[in-house]
Amino acid sequence: MAAHALNLANPGNYIEKTVILAGGTHGTARLYASPPDEEQHFAALQRSAQDNFADINMQTSLPVALEDPSRSSQDFAAKAVEWAQASVPEAGREDDALTREQGIISAALIAMRDGAAELRSRHEGWAREIFLQALKATKDPYRHYPPGLSYNPIATAFAGMVYLMQYHPANGDVRDLLDSAASGDPNAACGFGAVVATLASIDVRLPRSILRCALAGCIHPARTWDLPEEEVTARSERHLQRIRAAVDAELAWLGNEEPEPGWPMFPTEEVQRRRQLRIPGGEDRQDAAAARRVRPDEVAYHQSAAKWLHGAKSLFNIAEQPWLSDIARAYGPWTAAANGAGIDANEDISHTPMEWSDAYFELLAYCLPGLSLTEIDEFALSLVSSLPDMSFYDVVTKFLSSVDAVFFNQCSLQEVVAVNIRDSIADRMMTSHGWRRLAGSRDTSVEMHLGPAVATLFFNERGFSQPPRCYLLEIAIDRVEPFLPILKKLAISGPSIFTALLTLNLLEVSPRSAHLPFVVETAKSWLVSFPDYSVFWGDHDIGRRLCVWFENVWRLDPTQLGADSPIRFDVDRLLAALVSLGIPEARRLEDTIETAATDPDRTT
Repeated sequence: MAAHALNLANPGNYIEKTVILAGGTHGTARLYASPPDEEQHFAALQRSAQDNFADINMQTSLPVALEDPSRSSQDFAAKAVEWAQASVPEAGREDDALTREQGIISAALIAMRDGAAELRSRHEGWAREIFLQALKATKDPYRHYPPGLSYNPIATAFAGMVYLMQYHPANGDVRDLLDSAASGDPNAACGFGAVVATLASIDVRLPRSILRCALAGCIHPARTWDLPEEEVTARSERHLQRIRAAVDAELAWLGNEEPEPGWPMFPTEEVQRRRQLRIPGGEDRQDAAAARRVRPDEVAYHQSAAKWLHGAKSLFNIAEQPWLSDIARAYGPWTAAANGAGIDANEDISHTPMEWSDAYFELLAYCLPGLSLTEIDEFALSLVSSLPDMSFYDVVTKFLSSVDAVFFNQCSLQEVVAVNIRDSIADRMMTSHGWRRLAGSRDTSVEMHLGPAVATLFFNERGFSQPPRCYLLEIAIDRVEPFLPILKKLAISGPSIFTALLTLNLLEVSPRSAHLPFVVETAKSWLVSFPDYSVFWGDHDIGRRLCVWFENVWRLDPTQLGADSPIRFDVDRLLAALVSLGIPEARRLEDTIETAATDPDRTT
C-alpha cells in the first residue's frame, strides 16, 4: 500500500486523456496509470483471487451435487476430478485440510457415479485408493458425522466404493465393504442407506450381508473400569476374531460355498427400572436387583445398529424382500425385553433403546402384509401390548404410523388387518394409566410420551412443542370410514380437549356426509363431559370448527340435514346447546338450515 501511495504521488504516473464533460463538450483530464511493476503485481493478485474463487465455488458445489444427482453432470464430474487431483491444502490450516479431504472423496464419488465411461475407466485406480484410504483410516469412536453424505467422509467413501464396484468391480471390493460395515462405525451407515438399492442391483444378497456384518460389529466388549488389562485384551481379541469369522462366513455364502449365515444375536441386557421415591426404612428392590446383576461380557451398541437398520428402509417391501421378516423375528425378543416386556404396566424403564425401537418397529410394520390376523397377533401385537405403559406409548407412535404408511401408501395391507391392528392397540391404550388420567381432563397439556401415541391413533402427528396435525391427505379419507368405530370408542371413553382437537383435525381434511353419525355421537359425548366449559368450546375453537364442519357437509348434501333426516333431531340439539354456550356460528347455521327448508331460493 505504501508503494501504491508513492506511485499515486508521482506526477509521471498520470497521462492526459480526452473525456466528455457534463455539458457534452470535450476536455482533457489526467488519469492515473499503474507503472509496469505495480501492474504486474495487481495482475498476480487478480489471478490468485480468481483461483481462490474457483476453488471455493467447487467446494460449495460438491456437497450439493453429492446429495442431489440431478445437480451433477458428466461435465461437472470431469471438472471435479481435475480440481481434486490438483487440490493442495493451505499450509498450517487443519480445517482447510479436512474440508479438502472431504471434497476430494466427494469428487471421486461423483466421478464414479455421474462421470462418463471413459472418465470412470481412466480414474478408477485413483478413486479406489481415495475410498480405501478413508475407509481404513484410524477412526475416532466418539465422532459422529451429520446424517447424509455431505461432510461425512466415511459414508461418502462407502457409497463411492459401491458405485465403483457397480462399473469396475475388483477382487477384494466386497471384502472391503464387509470389513467397513463390521468395524462398527455408524458413520458408514449413511453411505449404506444412500446406495442400498444399488447394492441390490449388483447382487440381491449384498444388502443383507452388509447389514449382518454391521449388526455383528455393533456387539462390543463391555467396558468395565476395574477389569484387568489381560481380560480387556482377551475380550478385544475375541471380538476381532468374531468379526473376522462373520465376514468370512458372508464371503463363503456369497461365493456359493456355504449356507446363509444367521443374524447375530444381541447380548441380553437387564432392564433398569427408573428409580422412584421410597419411604425411609422400606425395601429398595432396585438396590437388591443391582446387587444380583451380573455384568455382561458384551453389549450391543443399539444406537449404531439403528442407523444401519434404518439405512435399509428403501428396501422395506416384504413382497420383494422376504428376508426382512427374518430380521424382525430374530430381534423381536431382544427388542421386547429391552423395552421392559412383561414387567408391571406402571413401571418406568430408564435407558430404553429409542433409536433401535423406532427402526425395528418401522420394519415390523412393513413385514405384516400377507400374514393372517392370528400370525400378526403372535408376531407383532402381543409384543407391543406386553410393554409397560411408557414404552408402549413410544413404540405405538412409530409402529402405528408405519402401519398407516403400509396401508395408505403401499396399499399392501388388507383393510380388515389394518382395522384389527388399530383396534387392538386402542384397547391396550384404554387400559393404560395415562389414558385414564386423560379421560375427562380439562387440562390443555398432555404427557410427552402419551400425546404422540394418542395422536397417532387419530391419524395425527404431534411433535415437541408443536400442535398436532393430521398426516393423511384428502385422497386417503375415502379409506378412513372402517376405522371410525375405533375412533368413536376412543373419543367417548377418553373425552378431553386433546382428543377433540385430534378428531376435528382428521375430519376437516375432507368433510364427508358418511362421517356424520360418528361426529354427532362424538359431539354428544363432549357435551356430556363438558356441558358448560367455555374453554373447551370457545377458547379452543371446538364449537366453531364443529359448526363449520356441519355446514360443509350440509352444503355437500343438504338431504343429510333435511327435515326427514333421522339425524336432524340430534344435530338440532347440538346446535341449540352450542348457541347457549355462546357460539355464534351455531345460531347462524340454525338460521341457514331453516331458511333453506322454507325458502330454498334465499340460500346461497
